[in-house]
Amino acid sequence: MRMKISFMTLLTGLMLSASVAAQPIMIDDFSSGDVSKTMNGFKWSGSDSANDLSSVTHVAETETRKGELGHGLHFRYKAGSSWTEKRFDLGNPHREVWVRYWIRVPDNFKHGSGNPNNNKFFALWMDGYSSKGDGPTVFWNYWRSDNGAELTVSYSHGQKTVSGPNAQRTDFIDDSADRGRWMEVVLRVKAATDRNSNDGIIETHRRWEGEGSFTKIHEIKDANIAAPPGGPNGWHSGYIMGYANATYSEDTIWVIDEIEFSNSSLLQSAARPRPPIPQ
Repeated sequence: MRMKISFMTLLTGLMLSASVAAQPIMIDDFSSGDVSKTMNGFKWSGSDSANDLSSVTHVAETETRKGELGHGLHFRYKAGSSWTEKRFDLGNPHREVWVRYWIRVPDNFKHGSGNPNNNKFFALWMDGYSSKGDGPTVFWNYWRSDNGAELTVSYSHGQKTVSGPNAQRTDFIDDSADRGRWMEVVLRVKAATDRNSNDGIIETHRRWEGEGSFTKIHEIKDANIAAPPGGPNGWHSGYIMGYANATYSEDTIWVIDEIEFSNSSLLQSAARPRPPIPQ
């Protein structure tokens, strides 16, 4: 009996440990009307105010599909302008990071014709961005295609190096079919064991609103993305959207809502709140 109790106590402890490890790093639906929310050390860079249309990134009140009022983080690329992004600090280093959020394709989406034509979508790094870091950086870029845009992944392995080749070019947005649609994306990055082990993982999953499950559109299992010997021991900072080499010919607005950061899988298919439609 004593052994049984001991075993159950151990099992309960393991379950509690797993539960603690699975706690989210950050969840934000921007219901505060700005980017002031913090959680577990996570914080957004800057202090965007609600409905500040003079800012290229701002939280604005919008009307949901159900006719209710909500908020979303807006990224407004002004015609001919390249720069719109929101940076974040995870607060602590994490060897594995999952990110999940809704993002709305602009009503007037049309990829620009600049050269090069890659536009930033998301990035995550450890101690310094791209060639400024001894640790690695992972990038997602969307590129012009015949029908709209394709999405790729790439990374710098650290040691002050720039990004390597863009890999796994995948259809992402169709100009004629996807304007105004919401998609939910899940991004996963896991650091390599060490600099002698090319076992880092990079994944992208996507589902359009109305789809019951995610489709994996990127999977890299041999990435050279180990933490730098001097630390930090994991991913620490990043940005959403970012520099557009191929600028838009007219003002173009992306909207993000219901974003979550975690160190465990976010692929569960449980229903989540519907995102807002920008006014």
